[in-house]
Amino acid sequence: MSERWLAVGGTGRLGRAVQAAEPGRIVPVGRRGLDLLGRKVEIARSVDRLRSDCTGVLCLAAETSVPGCERDPERAREVNHLGVGRLAEVCSRSGLLLVHVSTDYAFGGREAPYAPTDPPCPVNVYGATKAAGEEEVLRRGGSVARISFVVDPPGYAWVAAGARVTKEWVDETAARLLRFLDWTDASRLAGSRRHAPGRPFHVVTASERTLSEVVLERYPQIPVVERAEASRLLPYPFPWDVRLSGAWRES
Repeated sequence: MSERWLAVGGTGRLGRAVQAAEPGRIVPVGRRGLDLLGRKVEIARSVDRLRSDCTGVLCLAAETSVPGCERDPERAREVNHLGVGRLAEVCSRSGLLLVHVSTDYAFGGREAPYAPTDPPCPVNVYGATKAAGEEEVLRRGGSVARISFVVDPPGYAWVAAGARVTKEWVDETAARLLRFLDWTDASRLAGSRRHAPGRPFHVVTASERTLSEVVLERYPQIPVVERAEASRLLPYPFPWDVRLSGAWRES
């Protein structure tokens, strides 16, 4: 039987999709139940109160608005970096494995495809704060699961300008994360050192579609904008090509 996971930030869209796929396995908690802006002692009390028989924590909580992070970098840092760090320390002291969901925005787009061992090189506030949060998790023995978001060249579907994130992409990502948790559970129960915590993983496969492909299939009228034009129109730096390689794959 699969282990149970406490999903911090699990009341958001991706968290709801993960819970719907395996409701008995995922225990969701939103900001009211566990706030990453709280003090470490408050986070610890929340984890102790909510963990039940969970043996792992899946962190989905984040400030994910790229323009919002640019407008309020201090809040982005408090949640994506410092708050995640406090949660990682609590999990480490409680003996809970933490799988922190991160992003391909940790990379800058100049030398894609990126392997899990490549050092982060973000170009905007969102990416920088997420990369800093990764470091906090990894140095405390947790794992980082980067998911893919950005379109590959030669075009950029106007996702960043407000195209809706489609249900298909959310469901595919939820299924991808659950398969990764299956593999994590199996490795942990087998006592595997080769797959020990404390490292990043790219939870994507070559056969899976990017978000932009899903969006363009649903909304073919969305214009595809070339890089130079997108760079001129976007009010913040955008990582153009952050394809992820060296992905985790089901064995």
